Amino acid sequence: MRRISLAKPAVILRPGLLAMTLVAVFLPFAGFAAEDNASIYFSHALKSKAEGRALMAERLFRKAIELQPDNADYHFELGNLYLERNNLSGARMELEQTTMIDPLHLPAHYNLGLVYRETGWMGEARQEFRRVLELDPQNVKAQLQIGYTYQAENFTDEARDAFHRAREMDLSDPEPERALEDLDQYEQEARARNQQSMEQSLSRNQQFLGFGNSSNANPQQGSGQQALIQAGALLIQRMMSRNSQKENEGN
Repeated sequence: MRRISLAKPAVILRPGLLAMTLVAVFLPFAGFAAEDNASIYFSHALKSKAEGRALMAERLFRKAIELQPDNADYHFELGNLYLERNNLSGARMELEQTTMIDPLHLPAHYNLGLVYRETGWMGEARQEFRRVLELDPQNVKAQLQIGYTYQAENFTDEARDAFHRAREMDLSDPEPERALEDLDQYEQEARARNQQSMEQSLSRNQQFLGFGNSSNANPQQGSGQQALIQAGALLIQRMMSRNSQKENEGN
């Protein structure tokens, strides 16, 4: 008599338990998949940026950030793209996000300083450049940017001091010396403009000296007006002399 073997009953899972089992199995791999996809989007974004396809690069950077929002490099590259396109508000937002995620991201602090200066936030700009120097005390470019920021505000003494510090950091770097030469030229042009303005003011006052000499004017009144105008002209001459003396002492 032939023995008939019965098949073992299959294990039947309830629908809810089956779903939980599938989630437990595949959830760890979902994180890796998102990270891998973000990296792929990021690579294509860099390629599109290099090829000059800025809009495509922006979309790909955003897709990468959507999949991995805490990646500082993704925000940094998108911020740089905005900076190159002169989108200062977009660049500021992405670079600030970069420094929030990674406070030690030196290039992000440097570029954020450039954005702040272009926006007119001079104090914030210097703060970012000083943050770069905290991370890299011999960073000549950050020290120079501090000087350029002071010069943009017409604080020439502070700018000169910053440029001298930059030169001391690296005597072989020619940029600090060029910055000092440009600052000297800037100051000379500023003095020439001030001198011209004062001379024009003096010339206008001298034109008024004859007003009291009209034949119809009261002689005493004309004499008083002329005396006041002459006193004003003398005061301007003294101011010009003092300014010239201070410039010679400074040199």
